[in-house]
Amino acid sequence: MPSKNLINKELKFTPTFGTQLLRIRVTQVNEQRMIACLIQSLKTKVEAEIALHSEYNQIKQGLMADLLTGKVRVNLNKYKVENG
Repeated sequence: MPSKNLINKELKFTPTFGTQLLRIRVTQVNEQRMIACLIQSLKTKVEAEIALHSEYNQIKQGLMADLLTGKVRVNLNKYKVENG
């Protein structure tokens, strides 16, 4: 059975560091579900971006290894290179 405070959509408690009474508003269940859905969506997008970033880093490391070992050569005549 929910307490009287939760029915009024407000939590009341006294913190251990003082004597002030803090009131914390509790949102409606449907609003909590909407927030949870948005957070889950953002989490999925962030995880996808992290995976893509990791993939690009692996490609970059492979390309750098090929360049540094001389496996692949860069034709500087193909590109305009300015010193200076």
